[in-house]
Amino acid sequence: MATQQKRRPQQVGVWTETNSVRAMKNLFRASISQICYLRALFPEKVFSIKEYVTDVTVHALTPANEPEDGGDDVEILDEQAWALTRWLEGSSATVPLDFVFASSTHC
Repeated sequence: MATQQKRRPQQVGVWTETNSVRAMKNLFRASISQICYLRALFPEKVFSIKEYVTDVTVHALTPANEPEDGGDDVEILDEQAWALTRWLEGSSATVPLDFVFASSTHC
């Protein structure tokens, strides 16, 4: 009588390269925002509270109010916070994927 091997069930929600990079960008932005909040680098009005997981709240840097009507006029609450946000979004888009995945294989 042949013995059967038990197989692990298929993993649900397998992370793709794109999902991994997106998660890294979000974690980086959330970390910088929280540091800015804790160090009181910007006025409290430029932060909004976001819940990522149950019982985990982060003060996210939100230096501009977008118009409710969907227009292009953005109300900037703090120029320096706005510049940091633009820089974070611009620099996080340039993270080379080869670096991210090459470094993870050497761990």
